[in-house]
Amino acid sequence: MIESLAELRAFSRVVETGGFSAAARTLGLSTAMVSKHVATLEGRLGVRLLDRNTRRSAPTAAGRLFYERCVEMLGLLAEAESELVSAAREVSGRVTVSMPPEFGNAHMAPLLGALARRHPNLQLALMLHNRIADLVEEGLDAALRFMRRYDAALPGRQLGITRMVLAASPTYVQRHGRPQRPEDLAAHTALCFGNPEPWVQFPWTRDGTQGVLVLKPSLVASSSEMVCRAAEQGLGVAVVTTMDAGAALRRGDLLRLLPDYDLGAMGIYLVYPHRRHLPLKVRVLADFLAEAFGGSPQADPFLDGLAEPA
Repeated sequence: MIESLAELRAFSRVVETGGFSAAARTLGLSTAMVSKHVATLEGRLGVRLLDRNTRRSAPTAAGRLFYERCVEMLGLLAEAESELVSAAREVSGRVTVSMPPEFGNAHMAPLLGALARRHPNLQLALMLHNRIADLVEEGLDAALRFMRRYDAALPGRQLGITRMVLAASPTYVQRHGRPQRPEDLAAHTALCFGNPEPWVQFPWTRDGTQGVLVLKPSLVASSSEMVCRAAEQGLGVAVVTTMDAGAALRRGDLLRLLPDYDLGAMGIYLVYPHRRHLPLKVRVLADFLAEAFGGSPQADPFLDGLAEPA
């Protein structure tokens, strides 16, 4: 592998300098060694990469294409080496991240102290909103997205999941009873998230069977956090995420209803504007969040609460 890298560097430098002697001087090698590296590379590939004459060497058509790939590969290697060297130094720079306000206020805010202690020179710019931001157009480094199905066109990293659960307060259950089947919800007042249309139908699975849970909302809100708080006040039943309701479920302010019915989950992803050349400042933020989520992309940490990294 090391010899292959030497061959790529020699070939790239010949293209850039226009000759073997000039390339040899910049690499600190003999002209014969540079020539040997290029010849070995051409022999292994079975393609002539350079047109040689006594005055100048120029890449062939195949050589130009291969040179572009060489530049890319050597650039990635240089970046990796730079990151290893800088890993011992403090990460710095501004990271602009968009995320839903429900996550930012309830879960990101408690982690800020630990993140600042670990990376004191990292500057965060957190944009809290529920719209889907255009990362490139808005100049964002990353965005936190909640998706039922991951869009493979988006470069990113899954941090964890948040489950959908049916819940109501103890006072509501005491007054109106506990539903035993999804059909029982027709007789119950419901609270729904909607942005702009209310989410009233939720597919479920149970012991290999499938169906759809249907709610009749008396309240629709564009904030899932508000729906959760209204449910805590006993205003109705609601399908909520463990992200919003985890603390209330732990306190007993909400009770989980129909626990045998799986309403599915949303994956939580940190997505980036570009697939390649992820800046180190973004990578350390992603690693920090993954650690807070417990390190498993398929785990739901919200029933126990996110862990504060050391």
